This record gives sequence, structure tokens and C-alpha cells, in this order.
Amino acid sequence: MRALVLSVAAVRELRQFRRRHSDLNERLDRVLMQMTEDIFQPSLKTHKLQGDMGDLWACSLNYDYRLIFEFQANADAGTEDIHLPALGAHDEVF
Repeated sequence: MRALVLSVAAVRELRQFRRRHSDLNERLDRVLMQMTEDIFQPSLKTHKLQGDMGDLWACSLNYDYRLIFEFQANADAGTEDIHLPALGAHDEVF
């Protein structure tokens, strides 16, 4: 199990996303929970990005929206954390 680490900017972005897309709040909660349990669950469609974003990964919130994240080592726990730098429509985050 990995921990989901959110920066101040990510928390703000999530809050704004929830206000604009209240119909997706339940789905967003479920996806965030799935990310911590098993980031490679088939339903998340997790994939590594390429090009300039080659260090990042993406998973699907739904057909239109993606969560962009990266893995970072957590030396204290001996695990990897998930850092979430971006959330938005496919065309917005890529």
C-alpha cells in the first residue's frame, strides 16, 4: 500500500475540481482510494507517460479526466509514495 501525498497546490486543485464537477466527487474518492490500495488496478488504466513527461504516470478518473502522478521513495517507511501534481481533462494535463 502506498501513501498519497498532496502538495498545497494539489489540495487546492482537487478542491476546485470538486466544486466544478460535483457529479464526479464519489468517483474521485473511489479512484484516490484505489490508487493507495493498488495503483495498477486495471480499472484505473494506469500508464507511464512519454516525452517531456516521461517521469510521470497517469490514471483515468473517467473517459475525459486524468490524474497525473509520480512515485517518490519514502526512506522513512521504506516504500514509495504517490505524489499528485496534476488533475484535469486529458487536453489540459498533457
